[in-house]
Amino acid sequence: MKAKLKRIFVFTLTLMMLFCSFTFVEAASSPDAVSIKKAKVTYSKSGYYTGEKHTVKIKVTLDGETLQEGVDYVVSGNITTASKAKSYKMKVVIEGIGHYKGSLTKKFTYKIKKDKATLVVSPSSIKVSYADLQNGSVTVQLTVKDKKTGTTPLGTLRFKCSSKLKVSSGGLGTIPQGLKKGTYKVKVAVKGNSNVAGTGWRVVKVVVG
Repeated sequence: MKAKLKRIFVFTLTLMMLFCSFTFVEAASSPDAVSIKKAKVTYSKSGYYTGEKHTVKIKVTLDGETLQEGVDYVVSGNITTASKAKSYKMKVVIEGIGHYKGSLTKKFTYKIKKDKATLVVSPSSIKVSYADLQNGSVTVQLTVKDKKTGTTPLGTLRFKCSSKLKVSSGGLGTIPQGLKKGTYKVKVAVKGNSNVAGTGWRVVKVVVG
């Protein structure tokens, strides 16, 4: 009985080893694999600063067919940048697997451009009753968004206003009690830095009447 069990165990172990060996060879490259050395590699050349690292998108085609990463090839090398806005020297290695074999190396430059927001300020204009200002000051919260993303712009917001008005760094405007009738202005812009391009001023009119 023990001898029979031993034979069954050895037979099962042999099958498992054969299966694992076959699976490994197939994943690495099949016997009739096609060389990947003449494949065309395209890649994204630039992107805009987001505050995050960029992973360069790679596309590999051979004889008009788009190959699938993880199925036909694997990518190694330098494909992820730092988070700063500047140019990066990239080097990637494409290695064929499955039905493809061999490898090829691609060197290129990827650039993270400065972010440049298109400002949208809400409210775009403010009207205040002169009569209301006789009873006290009026506050208005200005909301600033980037038109492209719908989120708060990257970088530092700057506010300027007529001398009679006040605006905090967070965009809270105060129209003081007793302000005379007339038109006043609040200006909003993004201050540029090494990662973010500065913007022109967006003007919000404040009308007291």
